[in-house]
Parts: sequence; structure tokens; C-alpha cells
Amino acid sequence: METKTRFSLPVRLLLLAVVVSIVAAVVWLILYGIGTKQLGNDIEACKIQRRSFHALGGVLVQTKDFVECLDRRAGLLAWAVSRQDHLAIKAMPSLACRYIGIWQSSRNGKIYDYWLNADATFTVAPESASGQPTDERYTGIWSVYGEKMSWLPDSGRIYPPDRNSIRNLDDSHFLLVEEDGIINLFSLKQRLPAKGCPQNGPG
Repeated sequence: METKTRFSLPVRLLLLAVVVSIVAAVVWLILYGIGTKQLGNDIEACKIQRRSFHALGGVLVQTKDFVECLDRRAGLLAWAVSRQDHLAIKAMPSLACRYIGIWQSSRNGKIYDYWLNADATFTVAPESASGQPTDERYTGIWSVYGEKMSWLPDSGRIYPPDRNSIRNLDDSHFLLVEEDGIINLFSLKQRLPAKGCPQNGPG
């Protein structure tokens, strides 16, 4: 005698919710992939346009001009994929008092000093084996937006921006989480004066 399995209403609703969630996730992945491809095409077109004109201004001006080019070309899906990055760039410079200062972090066995200045510029210098700064320097613009720290180097790529999630530990320590999952600890060496930041000293 054949019997049929009957599920109670709560179980059926739960199964329906699971199916809907899976379908929604698949659709989102498909749309995200399409948007990413559209954005990639727009990036290449704006790179060609950028080469057609002499790049004027510093890295921040050039990056904002590049984002304006992308926004003019963007369809709905490309706009959705790039929205957070573009909002972060348009908000630059956007600083937070707690990060203005000289910080130290290590990477691949090297120790680096980070000057996060009140004028939104940064300088990164590796220390020598004796603990003294070397002549090697990396410079650019830094900013904080949406619980992420953005870096625009003076040399190198201007897009997409390098944005790292921030995890604050205490007043003298924070973590930056890179896109590849690498976590870097930053330890405060010295506060730098900044207007509107009394805890940093006179600006």
C-alpha cells in the first residue's frame, strides 16, 4: 500500500523559504557577474579615453575624473557593482581623528612606518634592520569611509581603489583586513596634530 509523506505547514514554509533563498542567491550571482563584466568593459573604455588626454592634477583628481567617466557609462548592474567604491572615492578626503598619526605594522617579515597625515596624504617607509627608516618611500592619499580605509598611491593603479575593512581594537591598535583575507595589525607610535582633533594636540 502506497503512502504519501505529508509535511506540516511550518515545514513546508521552511522548505519554500530555503528554495527561494537558493534561487535568489543564484540570480544574484548571475546579475553580479553580468555587472562585473559591464564594469570591466567601462574601465577599458575609460582607460582609452584617459590616454587620449593629458592627465592633469594629482592622483585624487585623476581618480575622481576616472570615476565620473565610469558613472557616465554605467548601466544599472555596473552601477550596483561599483557603487560603494565610487561613494568612497567621491567622499575623499574623509578622515577620522583616531587614525591621524604615525603607525607601525609588519608584513612579510618587514616592519613599516605609516604616516597618516591630517592633510589626507600618507607616507609608508620600511625600517632597516637597525630599526631606522630607510630611503624607500611610498606616498599617496588615504581616507576612511564606510568602516573601510582607502589607499590611493601616487604611482600605480588609480582604479579600483584599495579598500581595507577596519577592526578597531583600542585607541592605539587597529586591524586592516585586505581583500585576500590578510590581516595586518597597526600599532600607534605617535599622534599627529590635526585641526578639529583635540586629542591629537594643537593643529
